[in-house]
Amino acid sequence: MKSIRADLWLMPACLLGIALGGVAAGSDLQPILKSHWPGSLTKVAVSGDHAYVALKEGGLRVIDVSDPAQPEEAGGYPASGSISEIVVVGDRLFLGEGQRQSADDPGPGDGLVVLDISDPSVPTFLGNYSPGAGVAISTLAIAGTHAYAVISKQYDGAGWVSGGDFVILDVSDPTRPTRVGGFNPGNVGGSLAVSGGQAYLDDLIIDVSDPTNPHVVEGAEGMRQVDIAVSGNRAYVAKSIGAWVYDLSNPTAPALLGQAGDPGYDTISIAAQGDMAFLAKYSSSSLAILDVSDPTSPRRIGGYFGFIRDVAVSGDHVFLADRDNGLVILDVSRPATPPQAGRLRLHEPEGGGTPGVLAGTKAVFDIASNGSTAYVAAGTSGLHVVDVSNPTRPVRLGGYETAGKAVGVAVEGDRIYLTSQGEGGDGLLILDVANPTEPRFLGSHGTAGDADDVVVRGQLVFLTDANRYSGSQKIAGEGLVVVDVSDPTNPRRVGSLEMSLSRADGPSSLAVVGDHAYVAACSALRVVDISDPAAPVEVDSFEPGGCVMGVAVSERHALVADWQEGLHLLDLADPAHPVRIAGYGLRGWWFGMVIEGSTGYVSNGSGIWLLDLANPDDLRAMGGYSAEWVSTCVNLAGSKVLVGAGDEGLVVMETRPFFRSIMAENGNLHLSWEGAPGTQIESTTNFADPVWETVDGASEAGSCVLPAALTGRFFRLVEP
Repeated sequence: MKSIRADLWLMPACLLGIALGGVAAGSDLQPILKSHWPGSLTKVAVSGDHAYVALKEGGLRVIDVSDPAQPEEAGGYPASGSISEIVVVGDRLFLGEGQRQSADDPGPGDGLVVLDISDPSVPTFLGNYSPGAGVAISTLAIAGTHAYAVISKQYDGAGWVSGGDFVILDVSDPTRPTRVGGFNPGNVGGSLAVSGGQAYLDDLIIDVSDPTNPHVVEGAEGMRQVDIAVSGNRAYVAKSIGAWVYDLSNPTAPALLGQAGDPGYDTISIAAQGDMAFLAKYSSSSLAILDVSDPTSPRRIGGYFGFIRDVAVSGDHVFLADRDNGLVILDVSRPATPPQAGRLRLHEPEGGGTPGVLAGTKAVFDIASNGSTAYVAAGTSGLHVVDVSNPTRPVRLGGYETAGKAVGVAVEGDRIYLTSQGEGGDGLLILDVANPTEPRFLGSHGTAGDADDVVVRGQLVFLTDANRYSGSQKIAGEGLVVVDVSDPTNPRRVGSLEMSLSRADGPSSLAVVGDHAYVAACSALRVVDISDPAAPVEVDSFEPGGCVMGVAVSERHALVADWQEGLHLLDLADPAHPVRIAGYGLRGWWFGMVIEGSTGYVSNGSGIWLLDLANPDDLRAMGGYSAEWVSTCVNLAGSKVLVGAGDEGLVVMETRPFFRSIMAENGNLHLSWEGAPGTQIESTTNFADPVWETVDGASEAGSCVLPAALTGRFFRLVEP
């Protein structure tokens, strides 16, 4: 059991009214931020038993990977700016450091930073090179006693101006890196590699045999790249649509040997070792493992699903800077199905974002839960399966890549019902998640428009199908669609009800209870009789005057979100004809809601709010969490509150129980509280050295009566 709060001391009866008079009015049910998924690693390098990783705005972290199954954070270095490159040579670590990419507060970076890592747990600053405030080193390579870097941008105090200087630094004295040569090659991008007296940058080959006089000796337009890795006399070039292999036997005239067969778009990083190359693909969220033993015909032999920003290889292990999961270590001794050897999630430091929060960017559109597992519909990155049993450390178990944008998800047993929309969208997808690490496709059902929200009831799935636009052409959706999924491999449409749903008005929300479906269609909340699923019939509507953005239902109530007018509570005593009985002035965009018992959990774009629905005559907020991120959806997993935080990912919260009222009557104390089912009361007589004992009489209803003899003690609520 987990102790939550110890904030109530019951005084002797004669002082009870004075001591406790304000408790009920001042208490709030406050969600506590437990963790934030995903993480935001940008670069990784490996040397010996240590991996060196860069957080988006969290500096350098050193990870002990001597046991890949249990990587441990060993140290770090607080970089002044963002880290664009990490290169390790012996006991020296070189950082390419840029400034914070903000015109409002650019913040100086230190340019090239040299660290002593003879003790990897305590990286020690040796020296740096910076041509001035505003430097941004975009790429870096080390060869011998020289560093090669590209300065891509500078901030001149008024705005960003183009840079583009290629510089060569003498780092033989690491305490005083000194520029010895360089020139401006123009607008170049991509990565940088140096081998055999040649530097390969974008589509340029630069002779650096004389560091004081670098010059372009040959154009190699075909080598234009986003990343490059050199192994032996071969260069492995990552382009936006795959990998190319070049022979560097003649370093001034690389010869194309072969290319991988379209492994995916938006390649972001490449690493190579021996007969394998590892290609990180950004938009398709995956790692492709290539067999390059025959360089004229590289082929994909395995892979890994994850939002990877950088990749490094050492021996039988590949190290990934995974935006979802932190540092991920794969065993590639079996490259066709590489098992995960270890993983370490890294937190942003205090003072650099919210303490205990993993920063990152990933659009979350919908969340479903089944016990301690959350299923996250994350837009273009598809479905993610996340273990939230430990709310402080949510762990990604697996995922499924969708052709379109994953926006709606529902779970029933071992099956996931996922909606995918946009060009190439799948409509309704049915997945088997009996093995959560590898969701398996069962079947799909296409829709005319953009499939949106989804609800499953037994063998029937209800979904909204909104209008879709292809250029200026409107493609009408089907409105409310009913699909029979008794055979998940062959789902079939059994009925529909035409209604105009437009994504331009916000996501269409759907709730089902009994024989009725409730559809938030902006212009109104539409009430549909689904007792005959083959012929749904609209029987009523609720038109609040504004745009209806969301709906959640319980057996007795419907909570309706109106963008202009706030929240409406409807009585469903007659489910075909809901009646408004209360309202609450909470406005916002992207309303997501769920009702559990007498509590409504509402996401309104700027945070999460908890409403007490027990007394409709006094509809009020019990608490909330105001966030800087944009909250887009909300769901529950036991006592945990799961919030889709838009581009920030998945946020896991818990609610704290609190004492609601305290009253002395007839020699007894009457206590009531808010908390999860199973919450208990404990007491002690000594708060300095407490021995807590369970107090008998706590009820599932959240109240108990105690004899007045228990006054003069400390009490606390304990959550199960």
